[in-house]
Amino acid sequence: MYVDDDCLFSIRMHHGARLIHKYYLDGTITYFDYVDKDKMSLTEIDCMAMYLGHIGRIDY
Repeated sequence: MYVDDDCLFSIRMHHGARLIHKYYLDGTITYFDYVDKDKMSLTEIDCMAMYLGHIGRIDY
């Protein structure tokens, strides 16, 4: 199936760090590529965070 490249994008997610004042220190960056803009939602972001090991409430 052909997918229009204009519908796809990447998400850079910072995780596993400490938040000190307004700085995020000692974390890891993970990329999620080929995300479809028409299917993206907060539920999808929650699933990505869970995949990275995040447990509990997510504040947006």
